[in-house]
Amino acid sequence: MKTTNNTEKWTLDSLYKGKGDSPEIIEFFQCLKEKVNELIDNLKIPSEKDWESIKHLILHMDDVTKRLEELKEFTLSLTSQDSSDEAAKQLDYQLSDLSREFSQLERLFYQTLNGMDGSIWEKMKEELSSPLYFYFLKQKERLSDTLHPEMENLIDELSIDGYRSWEALYQQSINKLKFTITVDGKEGVVTFGELAKYNSNSKRSIRLAAHEARVRTLNENEDLFASILNHLAGFRTKLYKQRGWDSVLKETLTLNKMSETTLKAMWDTIKDNNQMFQAYFQRKAKLLGVEKLSYFDLFYPISSAEETKKYSIKDAIEFISHKAYEHSFPVLSQFVKDSYDNRWIDSEIRPNKRQGGMAFAFPISQESRLFVNYNSEFNDVTVLAHELGHTFHATVLFDQPSFCQKYPMSLAETASTFNELIVTESTEGIPVEQRLSNIEEKINTAVLYLLYVQFHFHFELEMYNRKKAGKYLSAEELKSLIVAFQKEVFSDCLEHYQEFFWLHTPHFYYIDQPFYNFVYTFGFLFSNGLFEMSKTDPNFEKKYIELLKDTGIYSVEELSEKHLGIDLTKPVFWEKSIQLIKQQIEEFLEITK
Repeated sequence: MKTTNNTEKWTLDSLYKGKGDSPEIIEFFQCLKEKVNELIDNLKIPSEKDWESIKHLILHMDDVTKRLEELKEFTLSLTSQDSSDEAAKQLDYQLSDLSREFSQLERLFYQTLNGMDGSIWEKMKEELSSPLYFYFLKQKERLSDTLHPEMENLIDELSIDGYRSWEALYQQSINKLKFTITVDGKEGVVTFGELAKYNSNSKRSIRLAAHEARVRTLNENEDLFASILNHLAGFRTKLYKQRGWDSVLKETLTLNKMSETTLKAMWDTIKDNNQMFQAYFQRKAKLLGVEKLSYFDLFYPISSAEETKKYSIKDAIEFISHKAYEHSFPVLSQFVKDSYDNRWIDSEIRPNKRQGGMAFAFPISQESRLFVNYNSEFNDVTVLAHELGHTFHATVLFDQPSFCQKYPMSLAETASTFNELIVTESTEGIPVEQRLSNIEEKINTAVLYLLYVQFHFHFELEMYNRKKAGKYLSAEELKSLIVAFQKEVFSDCLEHYQEFFWLHTPHFYYIDQPFYNFVYTFGFLFSNGLFEMSKTDPNFEKKYIELLKDTGIYSVEELSEKHLGIDLTKPVFWEKSIQLIKQQIEEFLEITK
């Protein structure tokens, strides 16, 4: 039996001792409930509030927000390290109810601020920090675009068995699908998740068989999923109409603190550069021995060289820390070392541990944690760097009020992707046989974020605009629409297209995050742009940290202008961000000629 070195497992004891039913956690939860109830009572008192009472409300709200976030993160870390932890599951269930109460509480709080007279706003400006005052002003503007809190709360209640039920039905239905596939003469029935493993099979005939199996089953079920998507999107567009929102992008742009001008500038620049991938696709087709690629070939690696070098978790930490220091990021470099030395990283692979990687931030304790399932390959080093980027981002925000610690999805991947670039941009220290594999992986990431996300976004936008006009989109229309956007983005260079992306892409069925696609493209290119700027500025780390500190306060445009002096509404920045991808494609073509 393997003996686990304690550096492979994190420790949570410095946060709270025991599990979800420990006396310390039970006491914390009860105290939190009391504070929430006290805050509700305070907000519901129909009386004029002077500045002192408003200031007390802000402090109380800040405290409760941090406590709730702390407990949610601790509970998630417990269930992530051990999915069989029943006490943690029970605590998570109780927290979900408290979180719903708190969401309604937030609306009351901001409605109270919105109703303050001018003299109180002047007091707020005098006594609060500038970022916090600016944040509240922005929230006041946002409130003017929503319905009265009582109406918004009613919508939340009704959506549980309405709006949200369509999302739940989608998840239940997609998980029940079965696919019949023949592999090496043997027929088998598999789930959606099991079918996915054939997408990367070394035999193209099997990848094609997986495509055909997918099409057969989804054809049989397309009407059900078309109905779900139509009703879900229909609810959303009717809700937007009640709020007086003309654009179907209004909600997602508000959530991501981005203007439509910036979004358009980004997509227009990408579209102007779509052709840069054509030489890569042609070379890849030649190397795979086919005339034209199909969608299921795009991410299949042409390089099958196995890695010879293994990285222990300690080696990985030293490698990441060294790369950060080499790029003139000493603060980040030390943070990476401290995370390992303090046992804030859980890298062990074991039964009942959640798959993938995840980062956690504890605003009360002012500590972070992360877990990965570490296999000692170079790809695991990049995943570790990615999660360390998330925890670094959270750490620099700890001194901000809780209101200013919540950054949008558009900026959530900034530090994590930046960390990956620090590790992977240079081939120095990476074995020669891995060079082609690493370059191809970087280009594939660009294909995913620039091309795949592009056709997903434009499909979703067109679908919502048609729903806004009162149209029901049949399964045939949905299939035709998504294939048309694929052909446009890929310049019709593929042999097979996937007509069911609208059905099996879960993002289209998310309730809380509409257009849950372009944020990844923004984060990817924004990080690329920052990384290019860091190469010519030895003092860039200071600007970078200050930028991360403000990610919960300003819009992406204000943030970029304030800290970097760049205008995201113009194509110049986006064009520079794409240059790195062009260089990678050129390097790939040179290596494989």
